[in-house]
Amino acid sequence: MTEKLLVKAARLWDGVSPTLQDKAFLLVENGKIAAIGSQSELGLNQELGAGAQVYDLGAATLLPGLINLHTHLTFNASNTVLADYMREKAAGLTTLTIRAVDNLQRSLKAGVTTIRDCGTLNEVVLGVRAAVESGVIIGPRVVASGNGITTTGGHCYYFGIEADSAEEVRKAVRAQVKAGVDFIKIFATGGGLTPGTNLVEAQYSEEELKAATTEAKRLGKKVSSHAHGVAGVRNSVAAGVHTLEHCTFMTYEGVEYQPDLADKIANQGIFVVPTLNVSMARRLKANPSLAKDNPAMNRFLATSPQRYQNFRRLFDLGVTLASGSDSGIPGVFFEDFAADLGVLVKEIGLSPYQALVTATSDAAKACDLKDTGTLKVGMRADLLGVTGNPLENIGDLEATCFVAVAGRVATSQQSSVVDKQLLVV
Repeated sequence: MTEKLLVKAARLWDGVSPTLQDKAFLLVENGKIAAIGSQSELGLNQELGAGAQVYDLGAATLLPGLINLHTHLTFNASNTVLADYMREKAAGLTTLTIRAVDNLQRSLKAGVTTIRDCGTLNEVVLGVRAAVESGVIIGPRVVASGNGITTTGGHCYYFGIEADSAEEVRKAVRAQVKAGVDFIKIFATGGGLTPGTNLVEAQYSEEELKAATTEAKRLGKKVSSHAHGVAGVRNSVAAGVHTLEHCTFMTYEGVEYQPDLADKIANQGIFVVPTLNVSMARRLKANPSLAKDNPAMNRFLATSPQRYQNFRRLFDLGVTLASGSDSGIPGVFFEDFAADLGVLVKEIGLSPYQALVTATSDAAKACDLKDTGTLKVGMRADLLGVTGNPLENIGDLEATCFVAVAGRVATSQQSSVVDKQLLVV
């Protein structure tokens, strides 16, 4: 890792403020942000960046690296993802690990510097997490739930712990904490990717979900709940989960907003991860045959307008939306994450600033990370440079030109140089 790095950009956004800093520089030392200021300061204080490797991004905007709060690192986003996963799983953990590393690299293309994985076998994801942390590979930091907790034959049982009572749920939480996971993932309803499960009905009772949250709290962990149907959302809220994944308010008739339930989500400060799946819609537009014989995908896309309206209602109530794309499921590619923020703006009505916060500073809060999500002195140097100004045009977020993870440059359209004016001779 380069000990000292100087990045210049026409604009800098810190992940919190609604305004930009013009003609800015950011100095990195030992993987952390050491200084931020105006480029004019560099001429006045040549010691500031002396000996640094310099990346001049020109007319680009520098901002915090993105945080994708919902991914599955061993899925390949194909229309036959479950069959593909089962085949690769049968081939062995090495095959799944290679898939996970490839998906990490794809995420970097979208400017993602932190991934929250919401369901991958412990033996794979914890090893990949360690490889990133040790610097063996350059990739987004991994925040991992490992094996999800589900019912026998329940949603995602193929990378889960099957638990069918409150006591079994408690035991599963203990096992996951012992394994070293960062948070607990539980499946409150069925899902479209697991044949034989039910998206609308609850897999777990309120009592069983409370067993998970109570035990996790005792052991210093928080719980993320997969919840599509209204009953699963209601039980999850009553149990006091930390994040609601999907939160689609699904019913047999479609999607139904629940005002009383929405109020409880807001009042309890539960984060909602909306998994907009815009990548899926984009790919289907280009190749409509992808949805053939895929009723879950068709249903999900058909209810998009109602889901988008509900997320806007939640946002207006004060619910914190924290972006995650569900990368890896059919049609949702890791490299398309930035496009989800475009949907928050174009379809749900957030401002570009509000949308960007969902994938930076608020996303960091949702996964309890205090050293990333903002550009401030002392924070990890998780950096994204994009051509243009995403606070004016959110589409510019997809024009990645620079990515650094903890100060290690992963992507740059410009070769680094040593600025001779900053060298101490």
